[in-house]
Amino acid sequence: MDIPGEPRSLAEMDFVAALTPCEACGQRSAHPLELAGGDGRWVLHGACAHCARPRELVFHAARDPRATPPAALELGGPEPSVILTPAVLLGELAHLGETIAVDARALDGAPWLANRAAVERARTALRELDKHAGPDGALPGAPGTTRAWTRGEAARWDAIAAAITADAPRILAADRLLARVALGPGHLDAAALAAHGAWLARGKVGEGRLDLVVADAEGLDAEGVDLAASRLEAVDLRGANLRAARLEDSELVDVDLRGARLAGATLRGSRLQGCWLEQAVLDAATFDRVRVEGCVLEGAGLARTRWRAAIVSTTRFRGARMLHAELAGARFTDCDFREAAFGARAAGAVFERCDFRGACLTGSDLTGAHFIRCKLAGAYGAPASIEGWSVVFADFSAAGDGSDLGDGEDLLDELAD
Repeated sequence: MDIPGEPRSLAEMDFVAALTPCEACGQRSAHPLELAGGDGRWVLHGACAHCARPRELVFHAARDPRATPPAALELGGPEPSVILTPAVLLGELAHLGETIAVDARALDGAPWLANRAAVERARTALRELDKHAGPDGALPGAPGTTRAWTRGEAARWDAIAAAITADAPRILAADRLLARVALGPGHLDAAALAAHGAWLARGKVGEGRLDLVVADAEGLDAEGVDLAASRLEAVDLRGANLRAARLEDSELVDVDLRGARLAGATLRGSRLQGCWLEQAVLDAATFDRVRVEGCVLEGAGLARTRWRAAIVSTTRFRGARMLHAELAGARFTDCDFREAAFGARAAGAVFERCDFRGACLTGSDLTGAHFIRCKLAGAYGAPASIEGWSVVFADFSAAGDGSDLGDGEDLLDELAD
């Protein structure tokens, strides 16, 4: 899809991508896309968060959109956007107003963080809208909307943001990483990576293995890095670029990978304990034989991932996108798949005491899959295959309290509703 008009920054490109529907399924998503290109042609590309089909948004800009990052809550300099017209920005504000919880005290975890991000997006839209106002304060193409209105709304949303910030200690107190000591002497830098690479080249003999405890590497740009057989504990890797990274046979404990980009990464044979991967991009990553315990992958992009023979427990996949994921022989125990897009190939997989309430199972291959004491109320969508499957003590009660038990026939009825 070609986007007319020259973007002022990568932030503006991301903003536009989040409000542009997928050409295949028509759905919008804030799921981040990757940037490629140059010489005046810049492309955001990746998989759709809903249907997993390739997306590509083409922008044209004479200069590198990454060159001058805009100020907080802005998408460019003082000049108005030539892509985001007042009508588009007003439409986005209306959309956000319908989804944002002004009082966020009833939220926690990933929903709280997503709500805060939506508030910041609304504040950004208002500041960009204000730039379109003419000398008389009127906004072109938006009759009746003036600079006075935009600034009044900006003040209102600033107050909402302040209330959410005041509520932040409640959220942070539940964050194990922040409960640790202040980020300390460990460093994930070029020297540490070079030493680890040399250790791998020696056949994992001698000194140099990366064994890092408590370090700040937020936003690290290390695409394709080789971290095989490393150990990371309490490392902050939020928003890091680890596309195609090698992490097989590694140990990750309390590692923060929220919003990180790990598309195509390899974690074969690794162990993940207590890690955060909310909204991370993991499409086409490999998790074969991985052991995962107590992790959070809410809202993560997991399209076309492989989990063959994986053992996963007490892990949250709520709202994750698992279209075409390969789960052959994997075992999931006490996991939360609520509202997930679960179009996976789960032949031979075992799900024990997992929560699938509100999940979409459309197109799933459930050949030989086993569901044992799972919560399935509100699950929907016809699976592609159920040959040889088993459903034992399925719970169809809305509250998940075991008051309405059933079997495979009942599950098929549930999915057809």
